[in-house]
Amino acid sequence: MDADTPDCWDWARLELSAPAGQQLHEGTCSNAAVPPQLATPGFIAFRGTRAGGTGACAEPGSTADFTVSRLTRAADGAVTDLDVTFVLHCTSVATSGEAHFHR
Repeated sequence: MDADTPDCWDWARLELSAPAGQQLHEGTCSNAAVPPQLATPGFIAFRGTRAGGTGACAEPGSTADFTVSRLTRAADGAVTDLDVTFVLHCTSVATSGEAHFHR
């Protein structure tokens, strides 16, 4: 994951989800909300620093926009490849970035 943030994060974990009853797929999701907003795409972002500070972008009212440009699944449904760009709108300045996963 690579992100631009004014908060000097050293690590991050981003969780994305499709609306209830759907699977995450390639495409753009706008105004994703923090669960349990099940009618919309969802997200939660956790971050921290080597100095021990941690936090989360999970407050009610936080939103995210993300685009999944590549998503491949194994026969069992597990994600094997993922490319995503995102913009998080939390309580501070927006954070933008990208994540790539290959298993």
